[in-house]
Amino acid sequence: MKELLQIGIPCGRNSELFVEFLISSIERTTSRNYNIEFIFGINQAGVDIAFLDNINTKYKKKFAILDNLTLDTGTSAGHGTCLNLIFDKMNSKYGMILDCDTAFLCKEWDEKLISLLDKKTIIVGTEYGADQNKFMNNPNCIMALFLVDRLKETGLCWKPENRHILITEDNYEIYGRTPGEEIFLDTSCKIPTSLYKFGYFGIGLPLISPRIDKSKIKFMTENMRGEEYHIDDTPILTHHGRGLTRSFTTSVETILWKKRVDEWLKNL
Repeated sequence: MKELLQIGIPCGRNSELFVEFLISSIERTTSRNYNIEFIFGINQAGVDIAFLDNINTKYKKKFAILDNLTLDTGTSAGHGTCLNLIFDKMNSKYGMILDCDTAFLCKEWDEKLISLLDKKTIIVGTEYGADQNKFMNNPNCIMALFLVDRLKETGLCWKPENRHILITEDNYEIYGRTPGEEIFLDTSCKIPTSLYKFGYFGIGLPLISPRIDKSKIKFMTENMRGEEYHIDDTPILTHHGRGLTRSFTTSVETILWKKRVDEWLKNL
């Protein structure tokens, strides 16, 4: 019997068409070796729940809706609250958190990511970039695939602390930064400390973007906005960014990103 992979996607206003595009990329690239169930987390008033419910997919869908959709609307705290609600509803062996404005680029990405997990390495996903003042060497909430029971064992809370901390000799290994740097504790900031406390590890896939190093990009073009992430030098995921504010149908940056994703997937 196939194992269940539950994929949680926080959905705010403007997310609906991005979610449909993401699900299309998943269906075009998954190994089909896992049963997939989507959990749509509704974290803002005004989200078109009927549209999400009617997205054409062979996979199951369910919803996790915040009790007060005006609470922390559009903030990191609201995002983290939604992630906690999604996480609480997960009861499968494998779980995943995904931003709505992402797309998969590699066939059998599910097998590739899951193969990296073991008894001690319980989560794998996207890493922040060196140009961002956040933790590194561990996954963040843009994309993270994990062993549900073991990550729940750590008591992980996805909400941000919304404060800056100084990196010291005591915490630099936990946060993957250099002593003397200052970082911001945003949504999913507790992943490094939660893993460290329980002796678990995570794998962060380095952020690759033309804004950092054009020589490393493989999927993106130099004039694109966003990032790509690789496994074994192969692009596996792209993140466009600002899905809350960029129009899916009229934004020049988004149209370029969508076109590139479609071209890439057609050539797989």
